[in-house]
Amino acid sequence: MLKNQGKLAEAMELYQEVLRVRVATLGPEHPDVGNTYYNITCAHSLAGSISDALANFESAVSAGYNDRQHADSDTDLDNIRGHEQFQRILARI
Repeated sequence: MLKNQGKLAEAMELYQEVLRVRVATLGPEHPDVGNTYYNITCAHSLAGSISDALANFESAVSAGYNDRQHADSDTDLDNIRGHEQFQRILARI
């Protein structure tokens, strides 16, 4: 919700806290952890933090994020979609 309101810094802080809790309780390779990394990816992409967005997308896929169709069409990722690194990561889903 904060992300959709343009409050990206606040959203990223909350996502980081959610990530910390999920990794501690579920382990680093759980789909919910992957989804949290994906949300962080979106916030960084919207903020124009390309390298952070790509790093978190890598973490999302490594943790089990697997919704290729969504990642391929999500407008939150428009800022990174054209990057070769994004395409390489997407190809692993």
